Amino acid sequence: MKSKITALLILLLSACNTTVSPSFSKEKISKEKMVEVLIDIHLAEASFNVIDRNKKAADSTILNEYSSIFKKHSVIPEDFFSTYNYYLANPALLDSAYGELVSRITTLQSQALKSPELKVLSDTSVYKDSLRNQMLRKFKSQKKVL
Repeated sequence: MKSKITALLILLLSACNTTVSPSFSKEKISKEKMVEVLIDIHLAEASFNVIDRNKKAADSTILNEYSSIFKKHSVIPEDFFSTYNYYLANPALLDSAYGELVSRITTLQSQALKSPELKVLSDTSVYKDSLRNQMLRKFKSQKKVL
């Protein structure tokens, strides 16, 4: 799923003129807001990579998710893509923005792991039981074939 979304994003960006046009000559969205939007986009894409979904539903849902992210941050999609193209044309800015993005996502992850709501499964008996059941199902299916 992630590769499909990445391919879609690359396709959208490659459809744009490779030279920096006047509309891409400056940022239309501040770096801070751009990082916020990118964080939400990456988190949305990560959630879709974890959950198995059928392709049509996933494509439609992720596009709806992008729309709600843009609305949440009061960002016009054209301004987002224009600013993203500007960042692509200026690798130092892109590097800086993604450096901040990685730092903030790491902080969010650290906070989430410390959260009392997130209980890490320490009892491996459930895991062992699921492996045992998985092996039994496989054995039974092979037995039917014989």
